[in-house]
Amino acid sequence: MSRHLHLILVVWLLVAAGGPSAEPGKEGAAAKDLAKLQGKWMLVAEDFDGKVTRYGKGAVIGFDKEIEVEYDGDGGVAVKSSVKLDPAQSPKAIDLTITFMPIFPREKGRTLRGIYQLEGDELKLAFPYAPYRERPKEFKTEKGAHFTVVTYKRVKP
Repeated sequence: MSRHLHLILVVWLLVAAGGPSAEPGKEGAAAKDLAKLQGKWMLVAEDFDGKVTRYGKGAVIGFDKEIEVEYDGDGGVAVKSSVKLDPAQSPKAIDLTITFMPIFPREKGRTLRGIYQLEGDELKLAFPYAPYRERPKEFKTEKGAHFTVVTYKRVKP
């Protein structure tokens, strides 16, 4: 699958998730995790329907302050979302609210409810791919699971 097509697929799966933001009052821990997310991350694996696909050079996302950016195959901006973290939940919760998405402009304002795990230079994100599904509770899928898990490695400057 081409990187551009893969990016569109991941974005479409994420767009379908929707939902409310994380609970307030966790600003200190959330700010620390947000600081650790800053920079660019390259997709290295995707766990979908119980099957893991590994990538040599996958799609790239980036975090700039409280904004998450998804890049298309040519390095242009495909999606921008505001980021809200709740590290007090188990697993840690991440909400992305779309602020810019030219390919699907009606999705602006939609909130994607997922989970995240940050360990050194590895970031895992999991999001449901159907609008009626709950926030995932783990980072491994099985056949018939209603979410996908993506693993990123930090891009060194």
